[in-house]
Parts: sequence; structure tokens; C-alpha cells
Amino acid sequence: MTGYLKTLISLLFILALASCSRQTEPVLTPKVITDEPEKTAAETEEVVEKFTIGTFTAIEVPIEETSVESVIITAPKAEFEGLSPSNKLAITTHGINEEDEKYSVILDDLNAFFAEYGENAGFLYYNIDTGASFEYNADERLAAASIIKAPYSRAVLGAESDLTRTFEMTEELLNSPSELIGGKPVGSLFTIEELIKAAIVRSDNTAFKMLYHYLGYSDFNEYSQSLNIPHRMTDENYWFRLSARQTSVYFKEMYYFSKQHINGGFLHECLTNTQYNLFRQELSEYTVAGKYGYLLQDEYYTLGCASIVYAESPYIIVGYVRGYAEEPLDENFFRKAAGLTNSLHIAL
Repeated sequence: MTGYLKTLISLLFILALASCSRQTEPVLTPKVITDEPEKTAAETEEVVEKFTIGTFTAIEVPIEETSVESVIITAPKAEFEGLSPSNKLAITTHGINEEDEKYSVILDDLNAFFAEYGENAGFLYYNIDTGASFEYNADERLAAASIIKAPYSRAVLGAESDLTRTFEMTEELLNSPSELIGGKPVGSLFTIEELIKAAIVRSDNTAFKMLYHYLGYSDFNEYSQSLNIPHRMTDENYWFRLSARQTSVYFKEMYYFSKQHINGGFLHECLTNTQYNLFRQELSEYTVAGKYGYLLQDEYYTLGCASIVYAESPYIIVGYVRGYAEEPLDENFFRKAAGLTNSLHIAL
């Protein structure tokens, strides 16, 4: 009996040891499966093409052919777009406390300055961040001349997905026999990029003529219609007149286009590198992106400039002045107006 018990106890002891030494099975974490296929290296790699245009380099990110036209630019409506002053030959303000002496003194100086020009000047200032604005004779339509090249180019950049398409400079398309783009011979080919750059930076008339000859007016006219600007470009009307208000509407939208559209950086570079800008000298501490225009007619000339001023708080500034043909061009109008306007802008 005693031997049997000893054997039984030993057997139970061995079984207990085996139970204690058994390993616990690992806990498995289930794999998360999604419907999204894994991207290949080619799909995840960002491809950026670089092309050099004259003195600056622009960046183009390849996109689908239809994506350019589908981009909708978000630009808030501004109060100045709907103002209709009762006295157009006096300064009208919005969002500026005219009773505050900080502003009233400068506004008085502006009123006195513009009064010297009467109906022969139009002007508008618009603070993009605050919406504050002032204007003088802003609905007087004056010759836009080469200023129109900027909104026309913006319309093209908003509609064209292939800016490398080329067009021939024929003898018939020269604005005058001596106006060869970049001095190149008749028969030379130019891309849309090159034509826009020449039309804006150098204000090349042949480049502009080639653009509207080959690309037409429909994109520009649709663009103008979207901004509620009633005038349309035609073969008989491609240097048409604009008011300071209408010009400001174009440039306000171009400010947002430059920030939101894939071709916006190129437009900004062109406007920043223009050879002539009548406001830039007085506003040299800022980046000024704009376009000037000049048209000589029988008895008088019209000089204009429209710009986006990249101050700490950016603003739009547009001015037109008309003078007698035999008199020197009144570039001082733009320097003086820009100086007074910037003083008010800083005070605001």
C-alpha cells in the first residue's frame, strides 16, 4: 500500500509540473484591410517640371488637361465694386473714418491733388485685407491701352492647359515692321508662355496681337462677364476703355488667381517683372505687381497704371490721367498719388 501511494504521488507531481511549464499562446492582432489599393512608387512621387523664361524661373506642376478650366477662383466681393458716388469729382471712401484726423488730413491732401485734374483723372485704392477703399472719378472710362494685356493674359492662363503650344510670327501679325518679338525673324515660333511674358513684361504689341489672333477673345469675354464687366473684346475693340473701378475688379481677381491657380505664379512673376510701372518708384520698399498703359490720340494722351502692392497688408491701386498730346507725360501724377495713398494705407 505504501509503495502504491508513493508511485501515485510521484505521478501527480510530474503532471503538475507539466501543467505549470506549458507556454501561453501569443495573441494575434488582425490585419486591417482597406479598399484603397497600395500606391506604387511612381504614383507617390511628386513630379515637378521647371522651365526658364527670360530672367526668372517659373514652376509648373503637371496636371490633367481638364483641371485648368475646372479651377474656380474664390475672390470675395468688395464694397467698391458696387459704389456709385453722387459727386464723382470728390473722394468717396468706404471703411475709413473721415472724422478721424489721422485720415482726414491725408484725404484732404488727396482731394486737393485730384481736384487739379478734374475729369481728366480716375483713381481707386482698395485694401485687400480690410476692404477699406477710396476713389476719385472711378467710373470715368479712359483708354486702358496696354493695361488690358494683363487681364487678357490672365484669361488665357485660366483656360489653357498646354502653355507650350507654339504659334508662328508672320509678317501680317507684326504690330509694325520693326516690332519683332525679341528681335527674332519673321517665321519664328513662340509658345503661349513666351507670348504672355513678352506682352506683359515688355508690353510687346506683336506678342499681344499674336495671342488674340491665334487664341481669340472668347476666354477673355467669358472672364469679363464673370466679373460683371460689360465690355467685350472684338477685332474692332481690343484697346478698349476701362474705368478705375473696372480695372480694380480685374486686378483684385488676379491677386486671388495668383494665389489659387496653378498658372498664378507665372502671372505674378510676369507682373512683378514688368519693365515699366509708374507706381513702383514711389513704392520701392514693396513688391509691386502691375501693368501700365499709354495711348496717344490726336489731341491728347492717356496714361494709366494698375498694380497689386504687396505691403504687409496688400492693396490694389489704379490710376488714369489724360493730358494734351503736346505736353510731357504726367508721370508725376502716379508718384504723388502713390505716395499719398501709401501714407493713408500705413495710417489705416
